[in-house]
Amino acid sequence: MPERIIEKPPSPDVLPGIVDEEALGIPYEKLDLVLSALEEGWDGKRTAEALGLEEGDVEKVKLMSERSEHMRRVLMPHGREDGP
Repeated sequence: MPERIIEKPPSPDVLPGIVDEEALGIPYEKLDLVLSALEEGWDGKRTAEALGLEEGDVEKVKLMSERSEHMRRVLMPHGREDGP
């Protein structure tokens, strides 16, 4: 893979020229921490206070994560005897 592609910041397809961090309004480092805190069961207020963010930004991340949950699921074919 060419280095220029590896080093290129991610960007949303619908907003050419804008990187994801700008679209989200949260740096990746804090975004990772928000997601980790939410996974650990922290509420939006506690997470926002701990990371110096607005509670609304944390709630926005939570909502986007919930809406994209289906993209992180592993689908199992129906009718398999060894599956759930």
